[in-house]
Amino acid sequence: MAGQDSVSKYGGMVSTMSHRWMIGVVAITIALVSVGCGGKSSSLPPRLSVQPARPTANSLSVYPAEGQLLGDLDSDGQPSVGDAIKILRIIVGLDTGDSCADANQSGSTEVGDAIKVLRCVVGLDEWPIGECVPAQRIVFTRQCLIQLAYSLNMYEDDYGQIWTMDADGTEQVHLTDDSGTDRNPAWSPGGTRIAFDTFRDGNAEIYVMNADGTGLTNLTNNPAADCNPAWSPDGTRIAFDSDRDGNAEIYVMSAEGSDPINLTNFNAVDRDPAWSPDGTKIAFHSSRQSFGQDIWVMNADGSQPKILTYSVPGSWDPAWSPDGTQIAFDTFRDGNAEIYVMNADGTSEINLTNDPADDWNPVWSPDGTQIAFNSDRDGNAEIYVMNTDGTGLTNLTNSPANDWQPAWWESR
Repeated sequence: MAGQDSVSKYGGMVSTMSHRWMIGVVAITIALVSVGCGGKSSSLPPRLSVQPARPTANSLSVYPAEGQLLGDLDSDGQPSVGDAIKILRIIVGLDTGDSCADANQSGSTEVGDAIKVLRCVVGLDEWPIGECVPAQRIVFTRQCLIQLAYSLNMYEDDYGQIWTMDADGTEQVHLTDDSGTDRNPAWSPGGTRIAFDTFRDGNAEIYVMNADGTGLTNLTNNPAADCNPAWSPDGTRIAFDSDRDGNAEIYVMSAEGSDPINLTNFNAVDRDPAWSPDGTKIAFHSSRQSFGQDIWVMNADGSQPKILTYSVPGSWDPAWSPDGTQIAFDTFRDGNAEIYVMNADGTSEINLTNDPADDWNPVWSPDGTQIAFNSDRDGNAEIYVMNTDGTGLTNLTNSPANDWQPAWWESR
């Protein structure tokens, strides 16, 4: 498809150059650390055991009662060259990380962190202990025209653009800037890319970009409307909905845009796919029952579709909990849009919001303790967060624009 050859060409070139650079840095570092600080023996000390030695007065002055190994990005309890390479990939933008990558405790991720890890590998330094704070970002859509008429039908709204922010609403960053509508953003599992649908080409297409807004690539290139991308948990596939066969169906394609497959093949409106955390099932909403839209679930290959909700006029926007035991969704069964949660088999439905305003588009925090969602309870659409029992409500965006469609990512 158009654009993919250039992505493959330049993406491969960048990857090759980056890997060569990293390998060179690792090789040089190993050579340097093998000599030691005073130019002593060139032989390498034995590898550290899984349990790190307690720091001495020359390293950390305080050994925390409970701590994590800084730089141990693969969480195996010991330093490795793989940890150093992971740090270098973070530096050049091929991967993402959190405070655990700060092995030399400088306050940022730098080549010195990789060198620190390698010195621990060969036994020249002791393993630093500290607190690792996972990085969390929320990507969302911000409508550029202020105070447009509110509509739950996102196809009626214009000039949406993609933004990101920290999970507490700070550090808001504008990623896309196009006269068309960009919307429905979704993080890749590693947090390095964002898929979204956009009207910049005159019809709805699925695009992907780097987490900083660069590297825009059209994945679908189809005259139909392709919307609502959702990454598989392993990052190899993207589910989406499309009307390319005459009505809205759930499709899946490779993460590069190839081999699209129709999963639903049913004469109804099927939209908003959501993968289960283990990648074996896909939840979606469908009009295949005559009484309205409802939440359904099927196997990841499209087999064994099963209805979960029976509501009038309908339920939309399914979102799996991180442990796969529950599904949050929005529904109009109470006369306005409310956020509900139910067990993954459709039982035990609970209204979490209970507010006269409209609340929709739920998404779980990575640790399963909170749910972000949209609400117009302050007069325009804002992104809120609440605990999973409906308490602790907080407005994250506080913007005069309309903000919606949050997607939450954590570095590990």
